[in-house]
Amino acid sequence: MLKGKFTLEDFQKQLRQIRDTGPLQNSMRMDAGIGNIMDDNPDMKDPEKDLRRIDGIINSMTRDERQNPDEIDSRRCNRIARGSGQAPSDVSGLLKQFKEMSGIMQQLADMGRY
Repeated sequence: MLKGKFTLEDFQKQLRQIRDTGPLQNSMRMDAGIGNIMDDNPDMKDPEKDLRRIDGIINSMTRDERQNPDEIDSRRCNRIARGSGQAPSDVSGLLKQFKEMSGIMQQLADMGRY
């Protein structure tokens, strides 16, 4: 991030810091808004499991892929999916979310916050 580029390695470090803070589900339930969203959304029942799944996907990438995710094509996406035990759509979804988040991080960097 110091070089002005947010990579999947930076993203993975942030996720690990979040995971290491303690049980996410309990702290998320304390916030009334997030607690209601979790109750209504079956995909958000186990955030720790989701973080482990994302970590596994990123760990299945080469260092070059983690530093240059835009270069991941469908062939690489399929290999990463096989290596992480996930569906290719999960890998594509992670890459899409990462791209959105990296845009936000770039905006924050431009404002001098990171």
